[in-house]
Amino acid sequence: MELDDKQESEPDFQAIANEWLAALSGTAFSPFGYDEVRNKLAALAEEATELLYQDLYHSSDAERIGAALAQLHYVQGDALGISIKVLSHVWLRKMPATKQDEEYWRLTMLLGDIANGYYKEATTTILNHQETIREAQMKTLRKLHTNLQDQRDLLRLTAERLQTLHDVESGILAAQSAEAIADISVTHIMRIIPCHSASIVSFDFSRDVMVILASKNTPEKPGNLLPLSLTTKERLQVLAESKSLFVNDIGALKNRPAGLENVYNRGVKSLLNVPLLSMDRLIGVLALASTEVGAFNEQHEVIARQIAGSVSIALHNRNLLETEKQARQES
Repeated sequence: MELDDKQESEPDFQAIANEWLAALSGTAFSPFGYDEVRNKLAALAEEATELLYQDLYHSSDAERIGAALAQLHYVQGDALGISIKVLSHVWLRKMPATKQDEEYWRLTMLLGDIANGYYKEATTTILNHQETIREAQMKTLRKLHTNLQDQRDLLRLTAERLQTLHDVESGILAAQSAEAIADISVTHIMRIIPCHSASIVSFDFSRDVMVILASKNTPEKPGNLLPLSLTTKERLQVLAESKSLFVNDIGALKNRPAGLENVYNRGVKSLLNVPLLSMDRLIGVLALASTEVGAFNEQHEVIARQIAGSVSIALHNRNLLETEKQARQES
């Protein structure tokens, strides 16, 4: 049974595709390009026409045509009805009236199998879309939960930080000496900034020495004197300009100053030094050390500078009291 025996003329499949696409355009959006969809519909129309007239007919071939339609993302119910209407009208227009009754059973079977293939594929597509939407919703919920947890953690850390700063201020007010002021500050800062060791050092430029006021987890003790030559003039100048010093990886530095070499040999990998300033004059440094590379960040610096500011004011006031007391004694 040849195609030419069954048709008056060869169908114009591009014209059929244009009519089919125009009818489908109001039912759904296809993510594919206009020409790509039109060519695909023309190919499907040609395949379906061959199935209608060929001697051997397999339902699976017709089902693949329906599945291909659904794969173009035309998965709304109207899309199937419109497609059947367009194809049946085209075939009936081309089919001789004397052959319509004879071929009606084949047409019915073909359209039914196309519908069956469409339904199977559309169901799978819809379920996949629903799963994609569900996964997206779950991802959004997880992100919201994570953000909420992050906000809670931030609030908790902020509360701890404010409490620590309050404790530092209270302790400083009650302290009776520079060493006590420094010890209170070092003890509390290690609670909110993860670090291996911490110390507060005052600078005595008249004697070219550093005086250890307080130190935790270092060999130095309060009252110890260290030569200023352990650091460099460049580093002191940076601190004098009210800038913090970050050393993210001591091991990566070449020509390390003696002071950095000493702490590096103790296992220290990174440092944060924050200046102590009184009346815009460098009087000391708050030094934090870690055995991890890149341990300190800008948030740590903000906290350290707040505490360093309180320490600087307290040390300045303590010096004023000591100077006044000494002046009274001498008079």
